[in-house]
Amino acid sequence: MSNRKNDRRGFRPPRKIEEYWNLYKKDIYIEKPDRRLPPWFLPLLAFLLIIAVIFWAAPLVLSRLQINLDQDNSNQNQVEYLYDSSYRAVSAPVADVFAAPDLKSARKAQALYNEPVRIIDDSPAWGFVEIELLDGTSGFMLIENVSSSRESIEPDLYVYQAVVASSAKRIMSHARSGTMLTEVMMGTRLFADYRGDGILRVRLPDGEYGWIGEDGVIVIGADEEITMTPDGARYYCSSAMTFHNVTVLDFGQSRTGVSCEGIARIAGIVNGINLPRDLSEQVLSGEAIELRYLEPESDDSDQKDDNESTEAASDEETAEGPPKTAQFDLSILQPADLVFVDDAANPGEAVSMAIVMENGQFLMEKPGSTAIRLVDPAQIPDWTERIIAVRRLYSERSSAEYQEVDDIPTSS
Repeated sequence: MSNRKNDRRGFRPPRKIEEYWNLYKKDIYIEKPDRRLPPWFLPLLAFLLIIAVIFWAAPLVLSRLQINLDQDNSNQNQVEYLYDSSYRAVSAPVADVFAAPDLKSARKAQALYNEPVRIIDDSPAWGFVEIELLDGTSGFMLIENVSSSRESIEPDLYVYQAVVASSAKRIMSHARSGTMLTEVMMGTRLFADYRGDGILRVRLPDGEYGWIGEDGVIVIGADEEITMTPDGARYYCSSAMTFHNVTVLDFGQSRTGVSCEGIARIAGIVNGINLPRDLSEQVLSGEAIELRYLEPESDDSDQKDDNESTEAASDEETAEGPPKTAQFDLSILQPADLVFVDDAANPGEAVSMAIVMENGQFLMEKPGSTAIRLVDPAQIPDWTERIIAVRRLYSERSSAEYQEVDDIPTSS
């Protein structure tokens, strides 16, 4: 009976355990992929970290440490505020001052970035605020061009003062790299709390900080003023020449548009001379120079030995009309002199001006031109005949110190 049951189930011989194990293991385990880093990765990572520490982290830490030390030293002294709470700073590179709270109204003046302004009426009308500049010029300025605080204009809060001497200067968001925050114009004054490695950290009207390089910038103490140099006339002329070919703009103060009196003022700021903003006040600045005129030359061929004939000729000339206007003696002019003229509608009142350059030419708004040009005064006799004043900013010196004799304009 038992044999039949075994036959129905079938008889299977036992397997060797080694064969069963090998069959069980076969194709069960899959080898994991190799995820090891390439051998050059770690050295490269270490090299990049070293570069970052040397050129970014270390200078940043040192600069912050120096800034904190400077701030700790400055905090030890009591701050004396120069301006009261009614003052603010100009927050635009150049801001117009209008005669009325209207963009179509006449322009009265322009103010540069970070220039102090006193708020007369803080209730804006149509986006304007009434202000007064330090020289007493009052008017209306767009409220968006005025800061909300006065911290950027207080010298006692800072260590250094940076005066832009180039035509324009960029302020960056970071010391070594970054984006441009704004571009300010020649004559702009900024205050800095840190100076090192050819850069300065300056306070901006919006309360933030920016960085500028020392190239094209005059750096002095926060409470100091730029001093005049012995050869200042040469530097003054060089600063004024920055505005050559710039578009003429009434009351303009920058390379985006400038007036001749604006050139005289801005060139004065960077050379230690404080000139008024207005033309009518500049004509009273500096040293007054006595005007000289050339005697009209007589023609020898027309002279007569007979006294009666000479008198008759003189009477005939007088009958024809008044004698010609005497020619202005250009030889009295020196570099950096300011020359003022009137016109037929305003006799005796200065309405235009020119700046004498080192080669004897005038930097001026040439009649009929829309840009500032260099003009040979001998070629504009109608203009020079109307000269009413010459003001000297620098003491008189020998002409050889300023210019070659051949460059002195002469007239016959």
